Amino acid sequence: MTLINFLEEVMINHNATINSIESLMSRLVTNGEEVEVRGKKMLELTNITLALDVHNAQECFFNFGQDFKFDRAAYLEEVSWFLSAYPRVDLESPDTPKKWKGAADANGFVFSNYGFLILSPHNGYQLSSVIAELKKDPQSRRAVIYYANPFIHKLSENDHPCTVYAAYTVREGKLNSYISMRSCDLKRGFIESDAAWQLDVHKLIAKELDIPMGIQHWHFVNIHVYDKYVPSLKKIVEDMNFWRKQ
Repeated sequence: MTLINFLEEVMINHNATINSIESLMSRLVTNGEEVEVRGKKMLELTNITLALDVHNAQECFFNFGQDFKFDRAAYLEEVSWFLSAYPRVDLESPDTPKKWKGAADANGFVFSNYGFLILSPHNGYQLSSVIAELKKDPQSRRAVIYYANPFIHKLSENDHPCTVYAAYTVREGKLNSYISMRSCDLKRGFIESDAAWQLDVHKLIAKELDIPMGIQHWHFVNIHVYDKYVPSLKKIVEDMNFWRKQ
């Protein structure tokens, strides 16, 4: 098991690409805007890009303390539901995660079952199509998994997938990915789920193509931390800054 290998940090201006999770946390603390959305306070950044070198990564592993820690057991439980490609949850069951109950419609349908979105024939066998496209033409720019569906505006009040798309290219013999997020909760989204999911999909495609992974490029229209976890985030950044000075 290895940690994600971070590139050298490059922070030229507010829009510069960030090359480590630590730098992203620091940016949220120092430059994040305090806002209130639908009654919930948070720190947010907009139009942020993040580039991670994942060529040696075996699994996602983040541990910045109790509040910002990757729980692999919880993630695998969620992924088991994703892999069923069945986009419904039992609204009456106490075992159904609260976040999916909140996202479901009255019939228990959840649009954000990412397994359904990339695996199901009802959504175009997207993962298989991307692999086939890159096997046929490694130079292709058409290897894209679309997580967002334009009909979502009419079909769902509670659930609008945070991931818009993930695109894949093969350059210099390595598989790179490009992930666009309309919105991302740093704690409950990126650290606890999104980073691991996209790494696992990236690994699967690279294995099918029999090539190494390269760079993972992220774009966040909005990335945020809810007010409840801001003190923990500030303490993490404070500790990181302390150790950098030693």
